[in-house]
This record gives sequence, structure tokens and C-alpha cells, in this order.
Amino acid sequence: MKLLRSYDQNDVSSQTIGIATILGMQEFATQLVNASTETTAQSTFYVAVNKWDDAIRAIQTQDRLKSKSIYFQKAKYMERIGKLDAAKEAYEKSTVSKYSFAKV
Repeated sequence: MKLLRSYDQNDVSSQTIGIATILGMQEFATQLVNASTETTAQSTFYVAVNKWDDAIRAIQTQDRLKSKSIYFQKAKYMERIGKLDAAKEAYEKSTVSKYSFAKV
């Protein structure tokens, strides 16, 4: 349900993408994402399915602050699965590395 709340509550297509993702209908959700012009919905979907580069690409031109958040989420994910070099790179791009880099 956390994933569903991350989509825009007032946008039916965003909610449909969220529901399709939760139900495991990845192909259908991907088609909806590709047809959508809502970059936040696109990036939220790509984060949910661990397609980090696509998530960053979707949001980077519209919202630089959100892209830093996605880089941070990617860094945490990479750290969790043991890819520390990728985690370090993502932490650096999120600009959080200046403040809390002791873990990596």
C-alpha cells in the first residue's frame, strides 16, 4: 500500500499504474507508463520495479530535487544487495555523501 500512496491520489492513470504494479501486471503497467506524460508517475513506477536508470531519466529533466531522492533510494538499494561501488556512486550523485557516508 505504501507504493500506491506514492502515486498522485488525484490522477487516475497514476493510480492505475500503481494498482497494476502491485498486482504484478508489469507489462500492462509498463504500457501505461510509456503512454503517460506524468514524469512523477513514471519515476515512481521505475523505482518500484528497480529500474533506477529509467527512473532517473524520467524525472531528471523536470525535477532535479526528486532525482537526488531517487539517487539516494538507489544507493540504499545497492548497499542492501551488496553492490557497494554502485551504492557509493549513487550516494555521491544524491549529494548526501557529504553528510552521511560513514556506512559505505
